[in-house]
Amino acid sequence: MKIADNARMSQLLISNYIREIETLIRYGGSADESSIRKAFSNLLDAYCKPHDLRLIDELEYVTRTGGKIYPDGTIKDALRLTHGYWEAKDEADDLDEEIAKKHAKGYPTDNILFEDSKTAVLIQNDREVMRANMRDAAALDRLITSFVGFERPEVSDFRRAVEKFKDDLPKVLEALRGIPPEARDYKLGNRCALEWVLDQYKEKKPKDPTIREKFDTYRFADYKEKVIGLLRRVTTVSVETQRIMQAMKRAAR
Repeated sequence: MKIADNARMSQLLISNYIREIETLIRYGGSADESSIRKAFSNLLDAYCKPHDLRLIDELEYVTRTGGKIYPDGTIKDALRLTHGYWEAKDEADDLDEEIAKKHAKGYPTDNILFEDSKTAVLIQNDREVMRANMRDAAALDRLITSFVGFERPEVSDFRRAVEKFKDDLPKVLEALRGIPPEARDYKLGNRCALEWVLDQYKEKKPKDPTIREKFDTYRFADYKEKVIGLLRRVTTVSVETQRIMQAMKRAAR
């Protein structure tokens, strides 16, 4: 029932969009991007909201070469993670030529939708995956659904890490529960020794994409038993060190 309701809602949204475009052109006499862009922006945002996403207009994006560009829309979640980009063009333009120009300027190609009110083109992971006539409600629905539902690799990795952390957390918490408060007072430099250990073993994503793809094999789950044992030993050393230091202070009085 829910799937059917969602399908009817999508059909209604797109039907309203098509009528709105026709009305704007009839009243304004222009199909220029600036005249009708808002209608598609509203449509995309309506698709975003059930996923707890929002379409934000013209956010700055820094390209790989350091240039600054401003896609017409950027899909964001509540954590400000980016899920996709939208770029509108005039229907008088050659859409494929405009797409090529945007690529040359460094526009992102992981998940971006180009449209000119006649044709919508979806590019994901550097290649075109879908193209739709924007008067074909079913085709446009499939394209927008794929666009909004796209999950970037780092988001997928984050979700998997969260799920894995939920599995590993009880054992780590059980080990931490027995740590006396004084153990946290023992510092390595200006940091708690226990925090230092946990920081050394947490998963960190390399910035370099090649290293991340080919050599990033470390997973906390493979070392959790070792970390728990190490935390216990560091706790013992920390408590004993604190006890000796206190005894030395008392003897010096």
